[in-house]
Amino acid sequence: MLIYIEKGSVNKIPLTLWESVTLAAPYFIFQFTNRSTEAVNIFTAPSVQLTDSYTLFDITEQPTGLDAMAGIVSLPSGQWKGEIYESATESLDPDDWSTKLKECMVIVEGEDITINQIYR
Repeated sequence: MLIYIEKGSVNKIPLTLWESVTLAAPYFIFQFTNRSTEAVNIFTAPSVQLTDSYTLFDITEQPTGLDAMAGIVSLPSGQWKGEIYESATESLDPDDWSTKLKECMVIVEGEDITINQIYR
């Protein structure tokens, strides 16, 4: 699975997570690790739509006004390893998380990285 993030934008990301959920009312925690620098970015993102087949999340990428609890993050362009966890609380502390639900590749497009339209 590939998550595509466009810099300076609100990115609507559909994910199928409910088939793996073990908690009754989970919070979803995103952990992105940069493949080059190994920098880690941990955040939650608001779910803006829930259907029988997917949940739509808003991840806002911008350079300022960051809020990890609201999915407003600053991500350098490049390739990231994405991991999505469920948690009984909204904590960003990995010790509080429960099950890893998904692993994926994350591409953050910027001036120095462009992605073929087929992958968006």
